[in-house]
Amino acid sequence: MVKCIVPWTQIEICATGYVRPCAEYHHDLTDSQGNKLDMNNPQHSIKDIWNNHEYVKLREHFLKGEWPEGCRKCYKQEEQGITSRRQYELDINGHHLENCISVQADNPKLLDIKLSSLCNLKCRICNSEFSHNWIEDEQDVYGLVLNKNAGRNWIDHEENWTDIKQIVDNLETLYLSGGEPFLIEKHFELLDYMIETDVAKNIRVKFHTNGTIKLNDKILDRLRHFKTVTMMYSIDDIGKRYEYQRPPAHWQVIERNFLDALQHDFLDIVITCTIGLLNCTSGKEFEAWLDTIGFPLDKVFLNFVRAPIYYDISMLSTEQKTYINSLLGDNHIDNEVRKYMRSQHHDNISDTAWGVNSHKDLDNLRKYVIMSLDKKSKLSLEDVSQDIARLVDGRYLDNQ
Repeated sequence: MVKCIVPWTQIEICATGYVRPCAEYHHDLTDSQGNKLDMNNPQHSIKDIWNNHEYVKLREHFLKGEWPEGCRKCYKQEEQGITSRRQYELDINGHHLENCISVQADNPKLLDIKLSSLCNLKCRICNSEFSHNWIEDEQDVYGLVLNKNAGRNWIDHEENWTDIKQIVDNLETLYLSGGEPFLIEKHFELLDYMIETDVAKNIRVKFHTNGTIKLNDKILDRLRHFKTVTMMYSIDDIGKRYEYQRPPAHWQVIERNFLDALQHDFLDIVITCTIGLLNCTSGKEFEAWLDTIGFPLDKVFLNFVRAPIYYDISMLSTEQKTYINSLLGDNHIDNEVRKYMRSQHHDNISDTAWGVNSHKDLDNLRKYVIMSLDKKSKLSLEDVSQDIARLVDGRYLDNQ
């Protein structure tokens, strides 16, 4: 019988202002008329969203031991032997199962807040939902802006912060990301409120940061009030490859800020490494860097790019996967890359949103996007990763 605590304990406010039960859920929640619930709309409050018809339906499914349609990512991951978000939450928050007995629920225990798209980077695997810097490039390269709520910031509406403050007494965990959270001043007001009302000591706070902002004394003094503090650094590669993938970041600054954060014992530091086409062969060098700085590999959490599809290595053809496999070593990350490519294969490629109906279409799209962005940024994939450049332009076939 399938069980999940998320519908009874969690809510995610996306950078767009739309709402989901968690980041893995397949679509944004809607009202009874099918309109997306949007925190930019003053008529949509957390209280109303929390027990709306979709949350109720989700709880009904799990009470019956059924998989909801919107939870298919977790279903597929578990089918392939990959630990899902559902399993992760049960492992660390399983004590809440005893309260998952009704289609109604008390206030959420975990709040995942994505604090708008304000960011100082324009990472290759990102888009305008998470970085406003992508807006111009999307218009130039794709002919449209992917973030339909671009220019609207739910954090600018004071009533939303009033809503959030009304539920912090019951919170156990607060996730904060962006954009880049340490650029977004508004969330510091929430942290200060939690400190002033003496609830901070009961709350685990977790930040997802790109590492460009050094944790200064003012930030650190705030964070010491919380029960625990986890800093999740998004670091996918090193050196010039990192700078190519996450412009206009400078690797030396990222490394220096990360090493500085490690000096503060009260911080739980982890790395989230998101693997896609651009860094899928970097595992050995990445692990060597970890070893050099003395950072344990078991504190590195691997994710795999799903979107945009042209960076998803599961979408590669059999020949392309064979080529990538020939470049991999026998280290942990490379073995996880092999496992992912093997377990997530697509013989037939079809994506209406991208106008892709075959591997050839996907290859052409990938080449077009990478070349277009290289031209705009005056950076070159060939300069930082010749092996991946060979795959993108088809030269890898020359030796087969």
